[in-house]
Amino acid sequence: MKVSFGSSRFTLLETEVEIELNQLPKGVLENVKANYKGQKLKDASKITDAKGSVIYEAEIKGKALFFDSNGEFIKEIKKLNLVTDNASKIHFKSNLSYIFNYQCL
Repeated sequence: MKVSFGSSRFTLLETEVEIELNQLPKGVLENVKANYKGQKLKDASKITDAKGSVIYEAEIKGKALFFDSNGEFIKEIKKLNLVTDNASKIHFKSNLSYIFNYQCL
């Protein structure tokens, strides 16, 4: 998918949409229960790349877990949350509701 943005051209790489926990594939919930005992799922997202391939992200305390569309585990990434002083009000979090990644052509 190509989009025009001002005078530059960009290619959409992926979109991420927040979903309800009950919308995750069954295998995701089973994996978290078996491998992350005592951890509670906080948020979930459905990530679709430009070709239509879907993966899921499930967030637990300090970690983002990624699964394929069948609920099979792909990888775990430690989450980075950075909050600076109140004066600047700068917040960096990796769990935005919608993420659009673009690559210059």
